[in-house]
Amino acid sequence: MARPGSALLGANSRPATIIRTSYVWLEVAGCHTLSMYNTGTSPVPFTELPSEARVLLFIFAMGAAARHMAQPPKRAELDPLLEIIWNRNRLCLSDFADPYRMTALLEKEIKSVCVADGAQ
Repeated sequence: MARPGSALLGANSRPATIIRTSYVWLEVAGCHTLSMYNTGTSPVPFTELPSEARVLLFIFAMGAAARHMAQPPKRAELDPLLEIIWNRNRLCLSDFADPYRMTALLEKEIKSVCVADGAQ
């Protein structure tokens, strides 16, 4: 008779390793840049970003947009703009390591869109 819990493990199975997702998604792309403007690294296309990275980018963008928009934008409105910003600046996951620089970049980009639309 099998011990309780042993039925879940096969002959070559190992116990599950606990990995913190906050570390995993930052290392997935293999980007090791210290600057958002370093062109020596491979950028990650917006469509390949993990969901955690997209949420973090959205949070940064909401903070940046608060200074330039009368009402907070909806996610459906902001996501296409974030995709353009992300891809145009050729960012990678390690760029999240500097939240001040990321917020400044998003604020500059969002401000230019608001000025162009006359929404300031």
